[in-house]
Amino acid sequence: MRATTALLMVLACLACLHSLANADFPKKVKTKGKITAISQGKIMLKDATNNVRTFNVLPDREVGITVQGKLTLADLKPGMLVRVEGPLKMNTLDGEVAKITVYSANDGYEAGILQEAKDAPATVTANIKLVKDGALTLLAGKKRITAKLAKELEISVDSKDYSVAPTGSLIEAEGYETKDGSVNAKKVVITVGKVEKKETKPAETKPQEAKTAKTEATKEEKK
Repeated sequence: MRATTALLMVLACLACLHSLANADFPKKVKTKGKITAISQGKIMLKDATNNVRTFNVLPDREVGITVQGKLTLADLKPGMLVRVEGPLKMNTLDGEVAKITVYSANDGYEAGILQEAKDAPATVTANIKLVKDGALTLLAGKKRITAKLAKELEISVDSKDYSVAPTGSLIEAEGYETKDGSVNAKKVVITVGKVEKKETKPAETKPQEAKTAKTEATKEEKK
């Protein structure tokens, strides 16, 4: 009887220790930094203390993802889903395209052309085929569309797909830490094309420089 009681007490202690060891999991994590790498289901970031964290984007869990900001022409790659607007004549957008919006197929958009009338501006949602010599070639289904790009070009991204964000983008992420140190993402906000503002202290004036400046000012007053 005593042996049985002792065994039960040992098992209870072990269960208690196991519960304490797992008490911190899942631990909530909230951080921000810059994206260092993106792969299928994973976002790696480096925070202000150079600590690298991996956020898991699990397909079977609801994760709130927002990707917004500005891209450069060099960020446009073949296969990207974009939207442009303008007068469409045959297979060419007339004039110059000054604005491009980048989306993702995962956002629910499909390639196609929306034009209410022949003389009305068209909205073209298509995949990038080629960007070369100031011109954009798009594929809207089987139809190829070409457009001349304006010198003052605005390229914005508005997506829920983290894969469209280039490395170096600012990121704020939160989720729950796992036992391997990675974090199962719950919310991710990515800002593309924004540079972190660094606080700069005003230049200190050395005593000798201040004295010289005061002497010069006195001389000017005497004149």
